[in-house]
Amino acid sequence: IESLKSLKNYIVNFHVYNWVGYLDRHPLIEIKNEMKEYLSFTNINSVAYLEFFKDDSVEQFYQDAKALKDIIS
Repeated sequence: IESLKSLKNYIVNFHVYNWVGYLDRHPLIEIKNEMKEYLSFTNINSVAYLEFFKDDSVEQFYQDAKALKDIIS
């Protein structure tokens, strides 16, 4: 968080995902509050890209997209 605060004016895009290690991926909704805090350090023109989904599932992509919409609204 401290790093994000100091870099706020330089951050243009975020890659958004929830994983521990390379293969242990989780739904984005599980870190909704933390992600809200992370994204609060962006500016109005920043873009959040969804990347990496649990089990590389298309359904999980849609669930994460809904969670991201909730997070940024």
